[in-house]
Amino acid sequence: MSIRARVAAAATAALLLATPLAAQTRFVATTGADSGTCTNAGAPCRTIQYAHGQAAAGDTIAIAAGTYSESPRITKSVTLAGASAATTIIAPQLADQLPGPAPTPANSTVILDIAGAGITVTVRDLTVRFPSGQYPAAGRSPIIGIWITGGANATVRNTIVTEIHDADVSGVQTGQCIQAGASNRGAAGTV
Repeated sequence: MSIRARVAAAATAALLLATPLAAQTRFVATTGADSGTCTNAGAPCRTIQYAHGQAAAGDTIAIAAGTYSESPRITKSVTLAGASAATTIIAPQLADQLPGPAPTPANSTVILDIAGAGITVTVRDLTVRFPSGQYPAAGRSPIIGIWITGGANATVRNTIVTEIHDADVSGVQTGQCIQAGASNRGAAGTV
């Protein structure tokens, strides 16, 4: 191989390595299975968390209509795109709810946690809620539907966050639908 051909081949290889991969769509459906890369709409993954694990920054996680009993923790710059806020619901059973990550107190409950320095997440066309009648026990504080923390940034569009509260104790319930950061814990976030 001539020197010119070697230089051209090296330049082409360097360009290919420097070019970011095109963003992909990862598919999730309640009828799916958590295996593979989630890039085939005909063979979707079952959970948002598994699809997030397969995703790269810039990917879209397309979530089909259904109720997802999980509390995903999002730590990459992705888009979570439901089919519609009326039909795509994240509603974890009590056993599936995330105990809040550091710096969250261990007795807190977070349904959708978006955390990571410099990440940007878009959440659209979803409902985030507790299942009716299945609220955390009183005293679990804070109770948060969507928490953006750790220097993360989020855009939340056409999303319903509802039924975020603990069990009724003498007529007093507490909860926060969306919280960006926690200044008393040094955990910034923007929405």
